[in-house]
This record gives sequence, structure tokens and C-alpha cells, in this order.
Amino acid sequence: MGTWGSGIYDNDDALDRLADLVEPVCEATAAVQLPVALGLLAWLLPSHLSAAIDHHRARFPAVAADMARWPEDTLAAIEALFADPEAATHERAREAAATEAIGGYSNGPRITPLLRAPGAEAVIDALSVRASEHLDRALRSRDSLSTLAGELAALGILVELATAGFRRPVPARVAMWRAGFDAADRRTREERSFWDTYAARVRRGFDLLAAP
Repeated sequence: MGTWGSGIYDNDDALDRLADLVEPVCEATAAVQLPVALGLLAWLLPSHLSAAIDHHRARFPAVAADMARWPEDTLAAIEALFADPEAATHERAREAAATEAIGGYSNGPRITPLLRAPGAEAVIDALSVRASEHLDRALRSRDSLSTLAGELAALGILVELATAGFRRPVPARVAMWRAGFDAADRRTREERSFWDTYAARVRRGFDLLAAP
């Protein structure tokens, strides 16, 4: 792990794992769920959006009939993404409290007409389940923080979903994750001046998940 930042996303391994978690969910969407796939990429993985647009563009003719029934703001948002992905993702939507935990990387806009489009709920549920199960496995391990730091990208995704009002894990599961992280923190003895700062930011993420 590179020690060039103490937020959850502030290391190369975490950014790689973020892509590993988000992209397969977006790629597996049904054709009629393409708006939310693009919306999730624009929000959570904006640096990958242009390549995804090239990948998905050919799928849109197959849903022409469905598109005719989509809300006008959904169609307009897709058109804006296709016309200029960089301009469409210039806005940053991460809540200030979430930024304290996650850091500033991979922070795109929440394009509501895409994230609330028909079929969006199932895709967001799938991403939440994928991130939660990844965190279950990571925090049951006996790894130190230097190994876990990349895997905790899953926590960043869950914090984003929770603070945006989409999904929040049950409190018992958050408590289990926190206990697993605390154990890893106790096992980590090197570079404590760095890890103390990092651990405080991760715990801020757990606090946000546990908030009412």
C-alpha cells in the first residue's frame, strides 16, 4: 500500500479493488438497466466512464422501445453523458462527512435521473450485497492493516450508498465489521503514526454506516 493518503480510497490497492467491485455489477446489468449502470459508474468510478460508454453504446438499440418509455430527464442525462463524459462528471457529490472517511478519489456526480431509473433498485441492491460480502470475507481474515487497506474499498462503497440515502447495512453487521477491523488494528504494529490516522478515518466510515 502506498502511504500517500490516509483515507479509505487513498491507496492504489483500494482503487483497484473499487473497480473490481463496481464494474462487474454494471457490466452484468440487463439492457433495460443501462441507465443505472452508467449512473453508478459516473458516481463511483468516473475515471472508467468513457470506456464503459464505448462498451454500452452498442446495446442501446436493443432497448429502443423501452427508452421511449423512460422519463425525459433520464434520456437527457444519458445524452449528456454520451456527448461529453468528462463534462458530465465534473461535479463532485460526496458528502463532507463521507469525504472525511473516504478521501477525495473517485468522486463523481450523483445523476438522480439515472440512479432512480427503472430497474435501478435491483442493481444498487446487487452492488450493496457484493460490497458487503467482500467486507465479510476481508474482516474475517487475520491480515494486518497493510493488507486489508485495499480490501476496505468495499467499505467506501457502502458509505457512499448509505450517506446518499440508498442502502444501509443492519447494525449487527456493522458491529461485526468494526470488531474485525479493531482486531486487525491491534495486530498492526509497524508505522503506527500513519496507521493511527488511517484507522480513525476508517472508524469514521463505520460510524456513518451505523448512523440512524
